[in-house]
Parts: sequence; structure tokens; C-alpha cells
Amino acid sequence: MKYKIRKSIALTGIMGCGKSHIGRLLAKKSGLKLFDTDSVIEERANSNVAAIFEQYGESKFRASERAVIAALLKDDTCIISLGGGAIVDADTRGLLKEQSHLVWIDAPLDTVWERVKTCKNRPLLNTDHPRATLEKIYEERKPLYEQAHLRVPNDGTHTSQNIQLILDTFAQ
Repeated sequence: MKYKIRKSIALTGIMGCGKSHIGRLLAKKSGLKLFDTDSVIEERANSNVAAIFEQYGESKFRASERAVIAALLKDDTCIISLGGGAIVDADTRGLLKEQSHLVWIDAPLDTVWERVKTCKNRPLLNTDHPRATLEKIYEERKPLYEQAHLRVPNDGTHTSQNIQLILDTFAQ
């Protein structure tokens, strides 16, 4: 089946919620190209996200992220897997709400924790109590994630149904 999607689909949610995985499957099924904003930023900076955070700080990273997202939204319709904190920046959030189909991939925190607890490339979790930090980040961002056009619960068991829900919601 051919899907006609007029605006890019941007996937948001806490780190480890499944944005990249769902993004790959959604791109394959829709025929649209996938962009992972963290990967694009890393490629442009010739550095990884953790190093960018350490060297320049979060505000500089968020400015780069906003520029990458704005550029992607100006190009052809695509699937965009956002970094977990992209939604925090008010300008970025406004841009996404206006110029894309913003989808919140909402995974249970226990599932997210299992996925990220051994990752070394999560700069915001480099704390003495990473699980508590993850919970705090989620609670702070949840009202922002709730502003998405569509919420897709993702416990990892209904991925194909989630892909179809997104396409049914936004395809013409």
C-alpha cells in the first residue's frame, strides 16, 4: 500500500522509548527516508552527543538540534527520530507542532530503564542515581510530550500495530 503523508512525522519521547526502532520500521513501511537528529548532529560535528554535551553544554547542543530539525522540516517529507530532549526547547517544540506530525512514543519507565541502564552514551544519566534522574527527566518532560498530535504506547509488544496506527492517523 502506498501512503501519502503531507508533513514529516517526528517521533518524540524519553530516551530509550523506541523512537529509533519505530522510526526505522515506519520509514520502511511508508517509503519515507529516516533521519535521526542525534546522528545528524554527530555527523556534522564529527563528535558524539556525550562529547558535545561535555564540551559545549546542553544549550549549545539544543541550538544545533533546533537548526537540524528546522532544516529537515524544510526538505522532503520524512521520518524524524528526535533526541529525547528536543521537545524541551520551546522554539523547537513550536516548530515541530506546526510543521510536522508530532508523535509521542510513550514507553513504561521500567522498560526504558532496562534499555538504557547500561548505556554509556546517555550524558543526562551520568549521575550518582541514574534511575532517579531518568524518572525526574520523564516527569519534567511529560507535559511537553503530551502536546504531541498522537500518543503511541510502546511496551515493545505491539510494534506493528503502532506503526499502522501512525500511518492510519497521518496518511491521506
